[in-house]
Amino acid sequence: MSRKVLILARLGLATMLVTAVLVVSYLGGSRTATAGPLSGGLSPTIYGHLADLNGDGVAGAADDSGAFYGDTAIINGALDCDAWAGNNGGQPGGGTITALDDCTLVGYDGTADGVTIAVVDGAFATADGVAIPDGTALPTVFNATDKDNPGVVASDFAWSTIDGLVDSNGNGAITGDDCSVQIIGAVNILGSGCGFPPSADAHPGLVDVNGNSDITTNGDDSCVDGCFLGYDVIDGVVQEGAVVGAVGPQGPAGPAGPQGSPGPQGSPGPAGVSGLVTVSSTSASDSSAKTETATCATGKKVLGGGYSLGGSGGVVKKLVVKSSYASAVDTWSVRVVEGTSTSDSWSVTVRAECATA
Repeated sequence: MSRKVLILARLGLATMLVTAVLVVSYLGGSRTATAGPLSGGLSPTIYGHLADLNGDGVAGAADDSGAFYGDTAIINGALDCDAWAGNNGGQPGGGTITALDDCTLVGYDGTADGVTIAVVDGAFATADGVAIPDGTALPTVFNATDKDNPGVVASDFAWSTIDGLVDSNGNGAITGDDCSVQIIGAVNILGSGCGFPPSADAHPGLVDVNGNSDITTNGDDSCVDGCFLGYDVIDGVVQEGAVVGAVGPQGPAGPAGPQGSPGPQGSPGPAGVSGLVTVSSTSASDSSAKTETATCATGKKVLGGGYSLGGSGGVVKKLVVKSSYASAVDTWSVRVVEGTSTSDSWSVTVRAECATA
């Protein structure tokens, strides 16, 4: 039995044709102007498969967190999860991002099965097997055992606010111990129990933007550039921004208008693609994890690709596709592991759609 998936991209730009359906299910939405204290979930937005924590629209060296998902750090936008014992493990990692930082997040997205996010080498690679596009907000609630439960209290981890104050301990209320150290760079969540000076005890859940362990009203603990996971902060209080809703259904077509006069002839367009071919490569058939690639002939570029899994029906159901993407302008790569260990043999066949651009 084989399971087949084909993902098309346009000339290496990774514009996935199936992405639009995915985004509706777990996309946090774009945030707009400040509207008052926020009560709701918080999550990073993905750019280049890394987490943008400070809301500047890119992910990289400024996106660090000492402990973001449980006790797990985010380093330069990547998840340090090499010590996770299972889905949503939350254990502290080794302190650097390496090829060992592979793990799985299971988040709430309104469906019975939730959304499964594969982290590969620390990067947020795929959601339910589809590459995560730029501008996608991760889920705000993660629960590996009760996947359709949106509750913060029952979750493995979740970031949320109540009247603009951050519920750091996830107990559904703002209490004295709602604190966190260096949640985004030098930014703290104040409260007792995190080693702050006694003055911080009076500010549980407030965002210490300037990292001086206190809240001031002179603008030092405010930002209007979405510095806190894409949201503004005023005197330590997280501000609400409107979320753009999903696109509604298309309305009926209007009547045809009168025909206009012919316009001037346009200049010739660029040359299109030619020489479309499919190349494939099949791995060895055994019971080990596999990374297989299909490479276009010299002078051709990969337009898209896909894979099929070979083996008995029982073994194929145990396999997990960690990634399927254009790893170079002429190469499609697929990585597959055993979600449940098996001694049965299996293989993966990778296909690349190639053309001269």
